[in-house]
Amino acid sequence: MLSADVLPSLAVTHSHYLATQVDDRGSSPRKVAGNGLARSAELDGKVASVLDERRGRVQPSKEPHAGASLVSSGQDQPAANVATAALPNTTTGTLSVDTADGHPPGLPMGAEWDLGTRWTAIVSATSPVTALATAGDGTLWAGAAASGRPANLYTYDPATGALTLIWVTSGPASITSIAAISANSAWVVVNTGAAYEISDTDGTVSVTAVPALPSNDTFAQISAGSDGTTWAVGTSGNPYSYSSTTNSWTMQLNGGASLFAISVGSATNIWALGRIGDDPPFVLHFLYGDFQADPYFVSKGGANLISASADGTVWAVSTNGTLYSRPADLGAWSPVTNETPPGTIAAISGVSQYRMYASIAGIGLSLLSYGLADQPATGFPAMDAGETLGYEAISQAVKVTNPGGIRAEYTNASEPFSDWYTKVSLMANPPNVPPADWTAIQSQIETELLDVRHVYKIFHKLAKVNTAVEANVGLILPAVKTAVETSTKRDGDSDVVVLLEGVFEAALWGIAAAGLPVGGAVVASMLASGYGSVISVLTGNPEPTSNTQVDLKYAELAQEMVTLFEDTAKVNPTYEASILSDWGRLNAFANANIAWPVTSSSKIAAHTTTGFETYFYQTLMPVKWQVVYFSDFDEFYPNEIDPRPYDLVQVVIGHDFDNNPVVNLWFIHDKNGDDGPYSYAGPYPTRGLLKLIYGLGVTKNELVTGANGWLPVVQKS
Repeated sequence: MLSADVLPSLAVTHSHYLATQVDDRGSSPRKVAGNGLARSAELDGKVASVLDERRGRVQPSKEPHAGASLVSSGQDQPAANVATAALPNTTTGTLSVDTADGHPPGLPMGAEWDLGTRWTAIVSATSPVTALATAGDGTLWAGAAASGRPANLYTYDPATGALTLIWVTSGPASITSIAAISANSAWVVVNTGAAYEISDTDGTVSVTAVPALPSNDTFAQISAGSDGTTWAVGTSGNPYSYSSTTNSWTMQLNGGASLFAISVGSATNIWALGRIGDDPPFVLHFLYGDFQADPYFVSKGGANLISASADGTVWAVSTNGTLYSRPADLGAWSPVTNETPPGTIAAISGVSQYRMYASIAGIGLSLLSYGLADQPATGFPAMDAGETLGYEAISQAVKVTNPGGIRAEYTNASEPFSDWYTKVSLMANPPNVPPADWTAIQSQIETELLDVRHVYKIFHKLAKVNTAVEANVGLILPAVKTAVETSTKRDGDSDVVVLLEGVFEAALWGIAAAGLPVGGAVVASMLASGYGSVISVLTGNPEPTSNTQVDLKYAELAQEMVTLFEDTAKVNPTYEASILSDWGRLNAFANANIAWPVTSSSKIAAHTTTGFETYFYQTLMPVKWQVVYFSDFDEFYPNEIDPRPYDLVQVVIGHDFDNNPVVNLWFIHDKNGDDGPYSYAGPYPTRGLLKLIYGLGVTKNELVTGANGWLPVVQKS
């Protein structure tokens, strides 16, 4: 069976960002625009150009402009690499998108939840992301700054993967807290204790001071719920609520603690962290007009991070780094299961019961998808005495002898649930059951049986999708390997396509079919297809060529795919059973509107092709190919440069004394070949290979300059 959360999906969204610089007193912003490709500092303000393939002369590029510089503390800095992430580093303080939370296109799971629990990296960083907040429409606001550098404020749109730099402080600062008002407005606290409203209207950013706290208190933290409820905590440790009617703050009771953090999901979901003396920090819940200490974390050593969501969920990180959640329908804390954070969690922003953003120290931003199957059990609805009698009558009517009754059989796929539904719906009111209780339990069991049938139907369809995906992958990976190994070399005045290794030996394809699990047979045949090459490597070739290295990596990929489908076949029945055994999970699954014609399974699988294909190319390309980069290249003979025009990106950065163009030059080259631009050596990738990659949505500038992690870059002088 196919599990949506374990399939690789490496489709990258390239986003446009708008950088604006204002000082922290609210002066007029200065806008800087760019589209965020790597190495864009060299391309800023210059005309990107490539060799015209037909005439051999420099022409303006039809590729998008490869970026523009962000402004930080009055200095031009390299722009963000939007797809592979270069979130604030010690030089630039910039942030950029890696991959948005997403499934391979076409899979039936939507954005609301995943079946299983997983962390998805969306932004990488070498400097701290100091504050996070999620607006009611899902927009994520993030504040980041390197030590001693200006602070940057960003928005991230999870639906499109677009990252926007909204605001840059004029001098060194850090953003300590954010209240996300909407997709275009946020209240921001900086480490000086000042707070500002930052609004972005069609690219024009305005900065105004937030109304001051009473008694000359200064801001420590601020938070806003999706319903507009806004609270703050002052450096005094006192909490304040905001009134939009009077545009002022009112001090509230603090529960006897000195508060240092506040989080608002809505008017009925307000939480804080506080201390009493030297005691560990503890969690407080605003109830009945005052903050009440939550006893759960006392035995956990307290909590350092808290985040409330609009749906009533609360997230917290204990002082020992354990992540907890408190779903609204359960009303109790429990550790988040089946997850291992990629590092130390430094900041969090809860989106819902199923989603939470986290800043991971030294790494960047990640999204936690807390799987439906891993959610804490709520149990089935409680029954009173009359409903219990009705439940027993139903279990007897369908001839269930399990002491747990009919619900205990929901995980038994062999049971006739359709027949049971018909029988229950036609049952008369048992004489020993009060009519109101009978109506309630009969209706509930009918609903549950419909939901159970729906779960089995969906997982059956997922199994069909998985089978189709396996078949597709079995074709894709060998084709990618062949394409990657194909290159061009100069032979007189003509280009000869050289297949560096022969096609796969057809006789090997039958080897893998024997004795392997059904779920792995198709993909295992890919592994067999590479045996002929791999065996030669294992015999002791002391200096493997780039192609034999491709063979090794190919074998690893093929085995990875075997493991993928084998593990998926094991985990999906576990998810299925978990959902069927709990009303909270079952009801959430049934209400998610997951449905598609069974005849569409092959089409759905086909839509996953791009994700797998991109993954395979990104894995195999760097094994054989690299980007050669010449900076300040004095181009005396532009028509005699050896790399093919389709494999070449040039950016004119000036002219020498003889008016020859001086360029920055990138081209893709075999790692084992002569990488001089006039060498006439090659090998270079074929036009066909590059077209295949461009067909996945990758731009020429992105690939040929080595952006977004596609290829290693070797700089030459």
